[in-house]
Amino acid sequence: MLRFPIVLLTLIGALYCSAPSAQEGGEPKIRKPKVDLPVADRAWGNPVAAVYTHGWWFKGSERGNPDAIRPRVTVAVWADGHIVWSDDSIEGGPPYREATLEPARVEELLKDLEGRGVFADPGPRRYFPPDSNWTAIVVLDQGKYLNMQLWHLMDRDPEREWISKNQPEKYEEYQNFRRVWAEVKGALLELIPREQGKPSDVSFTAERVSVEQP
Repeated sequence: MLRFPIVLLTLIGALYCSAPSAQEGGEPKIRKPKVDLPVADRAWGNPVAAVYTHGWWFKGSERGNPDAIRPRVTVAVWADGHIVWSDDSIEGGPPYREATLEPARVEELLKDLEGRGVFADPGPRRYFPPDSNWTAIVVLDQGKYLNMQLWHLMDRDPEREWISKNQPEKYEEYQNFRRVWAEVKGALLELIPREQGKPSDVSFTAERVSVEQP
């Protein structure tokens, strides 16, 4: 009575063992990292650096309201020198202003950040609870990238602690995160030519893009 099931299992096993591997004779698939970026409704391509806040819980926002989930940009910079910023460096969002920098300034920014070693641990590195607004810093530079996300309340209050000092290893890692966060955000905010800006009706949507995509 058991002969037929045994023969059937033997045949299935033989077929499975003889089947070619998905990677046999070909290159293994490599997943390219992706990041979420605030993409403008302009023909500027993707920004190479941005600070923005994303989430539901903003004053006056409601679920189902598309404007409630638009990324609220603090500053965004493009390789060709375009720069958009909000007058609110903490909450971000419209009204926005825009200007054009010398592209060399953007190149200098990326070189400076690389010199500081910020691309050595690209992330994503996250410190925020579920169902919360979070602020992100994203920098892209020819395949190198930085992707950091922080609970928005902690961005507003640098003294707020996420990791207890009773966890020395995690606390040191968190403190390093906050140091890099402050350095990169400060460097991006310093690019803003506030006296040269003009009002902008630019709008942003969040899109997930490859770190190698221009």
